[in-house]
Amino acid sequence: MKKFLFTLVLTMAATLVASAQTNFRKITYAEALQAARAEGKLVFIDFYTTWCGPCMKMSKEVFPQQQLGAFMNEKFVCIQLDAEKEGKDQADQFKINAYPTFVVVDPDGKEQGRTLGFHQADDMQGQLTRMLDPTLSVETLRQKFEQGPRTPELVKTYAGAILEGAQTEADYRVAGAKARQVVMTYFNGLTDEQRVAPENMFIYRLYTITALDSTANYLMENRQRFAQPERHEVDSILGVLNRNLIYAYFNGGMPIEDKSVIATLKERVKKLELDPKGELKMVFDFIDAYTQKDINGYLNFCQRNFSKLTQDQQDLFISTFVRLLGENPSQQTKQQAAAFMRSQLATMSPRTISYSAMQLEYLERK
Repeated sequence: MKKFLFTLVLTMAATLVASAQTNFRKITYAEALQAARAEGKLVFIDFYTTWCGPCMKMSKEVFPQQQLGAFMNEKFVCIQLDAEKEGKDQADQFKINAYPTFVVVDPDGKEQGRTLGFHQADDMQGQLTRMLDPTLSVETLRQKFEQGPRTPELVKTYAGAILEGAQTEADYRVAGAKARQVVMTYFNGLTDEQRVAPENMFIYRLYTITALDSTANYLMENRQRFAQPERHEVDSILGVLNRNLIYAYFNGGMPIEDKSVIATLKERVKKLELDPKGELKMVFDFIDAYTQKDINGYLNFCQRNFSKLTQDQQDLFISTFVRLLGENPSQQTKQQAAAFMRSQLATMSPRTISYSAMQLEYLERK
């Protein structure tokens, strides 16, 4: 009896664990279609590769989440196919050329929709919900948006449906601009009370792209008006956005067209308490030196201060270092840059050295 109860407990525990995450079945594509017919479901296919970082991130961080898992298991027969191995025929059939790509098909194998790239759990569930419901097509949602009322759920669904139609990176850029225009039209019509409401946090979470966006500026000016737990999330969003922009200036990913922006970022770092260890101070020193527009002086500064950067900062700086030299650096500048980099090799980590090798190949090319 005790053995039976112990076995029963283990079985129930295993069932609970399985129900708490997306159940990807170890079956073939043909078997998945057969199971979908028997269970009255659609088939969800995760096309992945073993070298794809976003694929692994989805598997480890997103699909195990309980709410998404319960939704997926109720609606779909879920399978994962390695697009370069057992799933190559299906990848060719569905013309998969980016990873991860998620395809939904009916039991007859007819595609119902697809989406690609990394998604947070709520975004993934929203996109799949739209695939399941034909009344949530882009055109239907556009008409509802124009006619009103513009509820948070409608705007979030409409913007997400626009993004869902993107199949390539170029498509995604165009779709992203359209989706953001929809969200900003909605945002501009909100009262201050509505802008800080929990149901509108998706505006800042999903459609605030940089620290210079008007929505990011609104968050900075009104962060005290948000109630918990939204206030905590606002500060987290602002922290990520501002750090990303600071480091984009630091490694040449963003041109510095207005020096006053740097002063604004410094002030934000203080207000948001983003630099408890003082690590961003040195980053700002590098940025300030670069804004002097004296490349020789900047390289001398790098020579003196590179060792003061953290390991991660050194990696980021070196990995794209040649961008900081401009489009057509002189031979003298390239030689000085190469000399700086070689002078630091003895103190670099193996990873930073590997980045240096790629940069030196360009700088010392005859």
